[in-house]
Amino acid sequence: MTGITFYDLASNRGAMSPFTWRTRLALNYKGIAYKTHWLRFPEIEPYLKSIGAVPTEKNPLTGADLYTVPVVSFDGKLVVDSEAIAEHLERAFPDGPTLFPPGTRALQKAFATFFMAQVFFPTGPVIGPGVPAIVDAESAEYVRALRRAPDGAPLDEWAPLGSEKRANAWTVAEDAWGKLAAVYCKSDGPGVWLSGTAPIYADFVVLGALIFMAKVVTQEEWKVVTSWHDGLWGRLWQAGEPYMQAD
Repeated sequence: MTGITFYDLASNRGAMSPFTWRTRLALNYKGIAYKTHWLRFPEIEPYLKSIGAVPTEKNPLTGADLYTVPVVSFDGKLVVDSEAIAEHLERAFPDGPTLFPPGTRALQKAFATFFMAQVFFPTGPVIGPGVPAIVDAESAEYVRALRRAPDGAPLDEWAPLGSEKRANAWTVAEDAWGKLAAVYCKSDGPGVWLSGTAPIYADFVVLGALIFMAKVVTQEEWKVVTSWHDGLWGRLWQAGEPYMQAD
């Protein structure tokens, strides 16, 4: 298989993974042509093993190797993990817009670590339970078996719709995104991006999470999210829309 093949997670709402969206946004932003090979949750491990991809992490329940997307094949050379893929894109396609302006690589790494720990994970109780509803039945069971809260609670009990638990979880999520808003408010220039003028890879880390959230929460909940922090996340979404194409 030649050219660039992007292995992504399938759902009935199109591309949905916050991690694969980082890669898709980066590819689109840099104007790189590619084709998508869609995989359902249960297909990911056996298929990636069959093409020689390496595991990226450990199963949180069993400690076994875990195979995840994104994976991208560049003329048969496999690169796994969204950050590694972004760095490969910078080296292999130096022309055009950059994901890592000079002097920002370490800062962007620190930003991504902050984002996952302080923003994305605290949002988990309101976004995780929505995944089974947008995938096929076999994938839904796979997700339910894999994902449990730290206290062992099954996915469906994290924050049920209409519950006080969910209302409280949304309060935690809004506070978490407020920490991120405080970072974005320090950006230079007239634009909404962290750099002030153009997106960088760290922006795609955030946009990937927003796209995922939009697909797994209710329309009413998403409307509220876009209004948080003086509409910052709605503006960031609008700025990122040119890079949200999915084949």
